[in-house]
Amino acid sequence: MLIKALREGHLRLINEAPVEVTIERPVRQEDGAGGFKKGEPQKIGPIKVRIVPKRAGRSSNTEAGEASTDYWVIFAPYNADIRPKDRLTYEDMELEITRVIKRWYRGEIYAVQCEAEEVT
Repeated sequence: MLIKALREGHLRLINEAPVEVTIERPVRQEDGAGGFKKGEPQKIGPIKVRIVPKRAGRSSNTEAGEASTDYWVIFAPYNADIRPKDRLTYEDMELEITRVIKRWYRGEIYAVQCEAEEVT
């Protein structure tokens, strides 16, 4: 019963500001010479998630000047198939998943939380 309540609570959090996204998963194909080449990305979704900015951004100095990276937190349903290196588009930005955290209670997943960064 508690796992059901945890899942419902997480879904309420998502439904406060839901966004439907399609995940693009990079695919590698054998090139026939013992190596790999990039294939057409696998599309997963649409998945209803909630995306919120993470306060800590990273700035660095480069030859071209100061560059900053924006970070985001993505809340997804417990059964969402999301992995590191997956990409999605949100408000004209491309985000790459850097970390996937599955929330567990007594051996069952009740929520998926991801960290992502903006890529160019």
